[in-house]
Amino acid sequence: MDSKLKSVRAGHKGAVTKLLVKFDELKSKTDTEVDEVKALDDAVTQKQKTLIDLNNRLLEQTSEENLEQEITDSDEYMYELDCKIRQIRKFIKSFETNTIISHDTVGPSTSRLNPDAYHFTPEARVDMNRCAIDSMNQQYSIHAPAVHIRPSENVIFQVPESRFRLSSAHSRPEYDNKYEVENAIEVYKAEFVVECGIKCVSNTRCLSFFYNNLTGMCILHSDPFTYTVMSFAAKGWKFYLSQERAGRCLVNFFYYRELDLCYKFEPPIEGSVIDKGLVCQETELMRIDSNERQDYIKLVTADIGGVYKHGICIQGKKTQGNWTYNDGSTMEYFNWEPNQPSGDSNIILMVRSQNNKWRNPSLTNTCTYMCEYRSQN
Repeated sequence: MDSKLKSVRAGHKGAVTKLLVKFDELKSKTDTEVDEVKALDDAVTQKQKTLIDLNNRLLEQTSEENLEQEITDSDEYMYELDCKIRQIRKFIKSFETNTIISHDTVGPSTSRLNPDAYHFTPEARVDMNRCAIDSMNQQYSIHAPAVHIRPSENVIFQVPESRFRLSSAHSRPEYDNKYEVENAIEVYKAEFVVECGIKCVSNTRCLSFFYNNLTGMCILHSDPFTYTVMSFAAKGWKFYLSQERAGRCLVNFFYYRELDLCYKFEPPIEGSVIDKGLVCQETELMRIDSNERQDYIKLVTADIGGVYKHGICIQGKKTQGNWTYNDGSTMEYFNWEPNQPSGDSNIILMVRSQNNKWRNPSLTNTCTYMCEYRSQN
């Protein structure tokens, strides 16, 4: 039975390879229709679902001594497949974006766009044949009063809410002339970069924005783009990362106001260190206690596998048969894979190749992780 399932799985993988070859052909053609690519996306996605089911069935029948290798091999393949699917969808998005921005009127399907915005067309696409990206590791902090801002500078501004909130926006020059529209919160026309920045600060979902000083286009995002590949390139674009300066977060932490979440990314570490609670000193391991947090972490780590091919460890430990957070409170939200939790460690791993489902792995597993700084109020 085990060998038959493996043969069936190999057949589906072969079919996936043919579909991906077809995608490469469609990308290189000048007369490709978007419906062709969408049909291919549907076919690959269906194969992905079939392979996930086959992987789970094989795990149930795999002997204990071969279990870890089977998990590793299937996870690596499913990650690469997931990466390819994202590339296909970004390619589809490029069609839709060009259509949206090249028309004088905005229909109901594009109601999130400002109808008064300038039109713009991508001049070049960032390479979508690769998943790897360079990690952003520099911050720039040249501040100036809003009234003196030029498009190339970083900005500092205040917006009245229930109290004055001081924020700054730091430019990332390594992303000059690149931008992203997928998963954007809003797209506006703004005469000056400070206007774009104020729109970002005024929206609790906004963490970063792109501004084009040639067209006046302003694109708001919830993503800091640490591990997200930008799909498009064109002249005049600059990327700005906002930072709240009212003391809610620690230095070098990102702040997503919609969830009151202060967080930062950390590099891979062995699971045994997570198990012993020896990470995130003076802060704590990322806690996932709602669908909203689960979805947000999935968004901001969408392309992390291009840098680190490991799952993401999150907070949780077994206490007398129950799962609790580090402060002893009972966990009520879970997103386990089928037949999980099955291990004996105090580790919860988000597996990207399984749609960020959770797994309880062994102590020898390696994972990346995120620290969060919870409100002290």
